Amino acid sequence: MQLGRGLPPEVAAILEPAYKGAARGGTPFVLPEKEVRAIWSAMVKVYGSQEDARAAVRKNQQVILPYINTPECIVGANAALVGIFGKEGAAEIIRKNPGVLACNPTALAATSRGDIERAANVVAWVDGLDPNLKQSIPFLWFLLLVGTVGGRVVTCSSGACGSAADWDLKGGLGVQLTNFITSNLPF
Repeated sequence: MQLGRGLPPEVAAILEPAYKGAARGGTPFVLPEKEVRAIWSAMVKVYGSQEDARAAVRKNQQVILPYINTPECIVGANAALVGIFGKEGAAEIIRKNPGVLACNPTALAATSRGDIERAANVVAWVDGLDPNLKQSIPFLWFLLLVGTVGGRVVTCSSGACGSAADWDLKGGLGVQLTNFITSNLPF
């Protein structure tokens, strides 16, 4: 099957591995061409031009994958953002964070303006990092996790940390991590 009629070559190249796997004897993951073109059309519609849509796909390839996203989701998420930020504000959010277009539109409409802005700013900040540094992030997170758990085990091995009943997690570790990140990042 010829993939990509009507798609920019770089967008078709993102989708091509699903077909190549079948050629090597793997199980084909067939991407219906009609769906792919519909998703691409939705991207062009919300970005206003093919060039801006291509830039978004280069930044976040998942938004174009039909097993992750749909045209209705893209258009609906954009409409939710326009409802919250206005047309110009929504355009800035999707330029910083194209992945927001894969969010459930109803859930996105119920999300606070500040949370959406912070997420877009984090994505833009990470995208602006040196590529070598970005490649090391998973390893650095692993070291941080091992160091944190290991340090806690060593500290608490003598019983100095009290019992589990003495710990106040204030909503859980996820809430604490979110609060720590949002209070310490420069945006």
